[in-house]
Amino acid sequence: MKRFRDLAIMLLLLILGCAATPIKSIEFSDLEDLKGKWEGTRYGTGYTGSTELQITNATLPISGVVTFYGTSAGTFSYPLKGELKDGQLFLTAPDKNYWLKLSLRKGDGKMKLVGNYQWGNFGGGAVSLDKK
Repeated sequence: MKRFRDLAIMLLLLILGCAATPIKSIEFSDLEDLKGKWEGTRYGTGYTGSTELQITNATLPISGVVTFYGTSAGTFSYPLKGELKDGQLFLTAPDKNYWLKLSLRKGDGKMKLVGNYQWGNFGGGAVSLDKK
């Protein structure tokens, strides 16, 4: 029950922190803005961990690498390929059970990718990444 409460509090903080910047439907014209380094946090059941996303191109299919820090198995990185679906960025690893589905928040000169992730049997949760 404590894990659920902790996750609920983290998700509430994530939502409140993003409330001021509206979600923007991601379009082809946004691909150049997505390219580059993104850093932030992933929130799972009972844990948080640092996460980096490096998007390496501004064309479809989108290519990149995600790095998860502080996992029970240590730090690991996976290559990703992505596409735009329903106004969101959908990134998958070679094993399709590993994915990130992200929305773009853009305003006041800042950009943030927020959404969900699933990492196979390791679990999933929410993720929030700031453009660097």
